[in-house]
Amino acid sequence: MKVLITTMHYLDGNSGGAYASCAFINAIAAVADSTYLMYPSKQGEKLTKINPCVTKFPVRYEKSKALKLLDLITGRVHRFFKAFEPKLKEIKPDIVVFDNSRVSYKLIDIAKKNGCKVITIHHNYEYEYNRDDSPWYLKNILLYWTARYESDAVKKSDINLTLTLQDKEALANKYNNGDASSFEVLGIFEYTNSTTKITEPTHNKALTFIITGDLSAMQTENSLIPWIDTFYPVLKKIFPNSLLIIAGKKPSINLEKKCQAMGIELIPSPQSMQEILNRADIYICPVSLGGGIKLRIMDGLKNGLPVLTHAVSARGYEIFEKNKMLFVYSDIQSFEQCLKEHLCHKSSKQSTIQFYENNCSFNTGINKFSKILNQLF
Repeated sequence: MKVLITTMHYLDGNSGGAYASCAFINAIAAVADSTYLMYPSKQGEKLTKINPCVTKFPVRYEKSKALKLLDLITGRVHRFFKAFEPKLKEIKPDIVVFDNSRVSYKLIDIAKKNGCKVITIHHNYEYEYNRDDSPWYLKNILLYWTARYESDAVKKSDINLTLTLQDKEALANKYNNGDASSFEVLGIFEYTNSTTKITEPTHNKALTFIITGDLSAMQTENSLIPWIDTFYPVLKKIFPNSLLIIAGKKPSINLEKKCQAMGIELIPSPQSMQEILNRADIYICPVSLGGGIKLRIMDGLKNGLPVLTHAVSARGYEIFEKNKMLFVYSDIQSFEQCLKEHLCHKSSKQSTIQFYENNCSFNTGINKFSKILNQLF
């Protein structure tokens, strides 16, 4: 079985999308006879997370910002229009996997014309994501083209994979009259075999909460600053001696000032997130915008921390909520209840880590893709 994967993510990055893509690519490579990867390339990249057995085809996009904007306006929503068909005809894959519906635009017709089975991995309901995470001056353009390529992918793919049940339902309802027969929920898992080393608790320290993620993302900042104003005072009322750490990439000046005024420890663009997570007792994900699955929650679970999360960010983690390792809130009253419920249902670090590994290990991903790829033949 030959598989050609086309992805839109820079795979040497630390974003949730890049992390998920690396996991999907490596799991497919563990199942397929041969795996080929067409990916966006940039200078100085090091694809250390990708299995060396994958044959890689980098594609550069060296245009000015003005020409890139013109491409977007005219529907050239990815860089693979010229590179894809020649490589497809050279490889002659049995299956083409589009890692995100955006890179499938126009290429899905070429793949089908050449007799390939097609799988599209939807990292989220992208229309919802772009609605909440796009600057106002690009929003209408992005939403127009997103609806075009997302609809094409849903209707023309042999299998549509989503990371959450909610995204499966949203995509089927918007683009396929509610018919979800071509959909499966893939979930998320690690990109390699790994285990978490349990750290010894630090005694005589304040109860420590932690928030992590890409702090430069619009949906993160637009969720986090209102959360600090509304929910952080509630947390301090219940745990007056507690400490809150916020750590992540490129916080804005506005966020820096807010943290300083509220006595929150802000760690901008840390080199090692693990050292910071080792200080924490409870993980919080306050993101209330966007869709898909919030991979930052994995930071908490894989380190054995109980997670408090807004309902929007709880998507895809239902099994952890059911087992009292993740607690979901939507308003101040439910947030207070989450804090109190955690005190009553406190799981050990070891049990949370073990449960996480049982459900989100790399081997879990291999087993999922083995069933998905084999059902096409």
